[in-house]
Amino acid sequence: MRITNDTFKPLGGELSAHLFENHSTGPSRDLYWGIDFDFQPFKIRGRQEHPNCLVDWLKIPDAQAALKNPLFLSDTAQPHAEATCYIETQHNTAVNWEFNLRPSEEADTWDLDYALTIVGDGLEFTAAGPLELFGKTSLKFSSLIIVKENLVPKITTIEQARQAIAPFFETTELDCRDEDWRYTFPRRK
Repeated sequence: MRITNDTFKPLGGELSAHLFENHSTGPSRDLYWGIDFDFQPFKIRGRQEHPNCLVDWLKIPDAQAALKNPLFLSDTAQPHAEATCYIETQHNTAVNWEFNLRPSEEADTWDLDYALTIVGDGLEFTAAGPLELFGKTSLKFSSLIIVKENLVPKITTIEQARQAIAPFFETTELDCRDEDWRYTFPRRK
């Protein structure tokens, strides 16, 4: 099977963020966003594949306001972000990525136009050269996350979690759940 952009039919995905800092390696405390979207499964070499693309470590200043308007994100403007496509159960670096997000009429949903290049990292179908993907899909807000061990001082209560995230995002419309190793802030139902 020849793999092309037409092979990848987007199914939609999620927009989420986590509050993170690392005093040893340098990232200061901030809300780092992620985009994660799936494609319809397809068969390659007799095996069913469930391809997925994600970008982590996105910084969206004043995200609450920014996400109410069209937003352009790219690897040139976000050099610390990491883009990956998982195909054939392998991590494949994505480069030259551009995402245009637009608020949808549906609450907590964005329309996403995407363009990216998979460099392959050894995949047979990219032996002839990088694979360019482009298309449209939609993203739903999933949640904000705080991993308890990631912040100094460590977060041990729901109230501390709300206080830690407050400078970065208004959480009055979000629940806060204590989930063993992390706190999550999903939208209230």
